[in-house]
Amino acid sequence: LIEWHALRPVPSNLAAPAFRVVYWNRSTSGEVGWEYPALAHEPDLVVVRAGTCTKPEGLARRMGGSFCWDLGFQVATRAPIRAWGVGALRVEQGLGLDPREPDLVRKGRDPGRAMWLLLDAHAKLGRDLVVWLVDMPSDLSLWRDRAMAQAAQALRAGPERVYVSDELGRWVEAPEWKIPRSAFSRPDLIVGDFNTPHGSHSIRHAVGDFASAFDQAGRGYGATFPARWPLWMLDQAYVAPELHATHFEVSAALDGTHRMIEFGVAPAPTSTKTH
Repeated sequence: LIEWHALRPVPSNLAAPAFRVVYWNRSTSGEVGWEYPALAHEPDLVVVRAGTCTKPEGLARRMGGSFCWDLGFQVATRAPIRAWGVGALRVEQGLGLDPREPDLVRKGRDPGRAMWLLLDAHAKLGRDLVVWLVDMPSDLSLWRDRAMAQAAQALRAGPERVYVSDELGRWVEAPEWKIPRSAFSRPDLIVGDFNTPHGSHSIRHAVGDFASAFDQAGRGYGATFPARWPLWMLDQAYVAPELHATHFEVSAALDGTHRMIEFGVAPAPTSTKTH
């Protein structure tokens, strides 16, 4: 449950500049300036899980570049978004056990949710980048092996709704012929709140042979939840074989329910594959 990669060697410097990513399950967006901790890392991509995303304007304005949000995911990126989509993970309902609730039972169904991104990352990586964003249900009664297998099936099936930019720069839902769901079927990064401890066998249903960014480049204490006294590494990132993590850090912000993760990726030194 607790991992400490204390004396790991510093990852070797890779020739290509790193594409930097911040993921933060903050639960809610707050007053003006709430987004500063995420932007302090000078990322290329920021993803904030913030419930209903009540105040996304500051993140979009300060980050610049492209911005989209739905199902509680706020995405701001300097790499242009070519297309994006959202959908449920379709995890079966459990008993709803949640210690954060007064009576320990969460009201309402939580099937989990996901966002799929297709980014133009040529400036840093020389290629397009497909990112899967995951938010698994937190129900403690779920059998994680079955829940993760169900989520993996939904992830590979692709988004329920896909959006592209129109001539005025507005996001509009795109028909299948314009941007097929298969465009998102092979990810490069899988990032999010897995609500399952790092190293759990069940996670492999969703990430396959992808390497953990923390295993590749993390050092020190990696737990992210709960934010004040973290015990479990629930927020994780997984990297395709063609890429390699250059660094991985866990940061404590001023508020929010989870600590944020920040990592970089670059082309793997031995990779000869093209995307």
